[in-house]
Amino acid sequence: MDRYVRQIASQNIINAFKKISEENALKAHSIILKLKKSLNSENTFTRMNSVIIMRSINNKNLLYDLEKRLAVEKKLLSSGSQDVGIPYVIRELEKSITFYKERA
Repeated sequence: MDRYVRQIASQNIINAFKKISEENALKAHSIILKLKKSLNSENTFTRMNSVIIMRSINNKNLLYDLEKRLAVEKKLLSSGSQDVGIPYVIRELEKSITFYKERA
């Protein structure tokens, strides 16, 4: 049930972003900046959802930020972090990076 609610929320955010980007490019850019900032959140759930949303808005300029964050997440995992959500964030980052590279 929880995953279903997250999917609906993410889809609503994506739809809102697409509508905003058509109407006001400056607001859309500010949303992208907030998404980039949320990649550095302490909360793995926030990071994972940000990555999913970044993949869904289909902006190739985000590839560099995703690759950089993947390196950070892998360092956290190898350093013995107790955060059980890191592998899920890594999985979503890898999916997103692959998605953007296939589209390039």
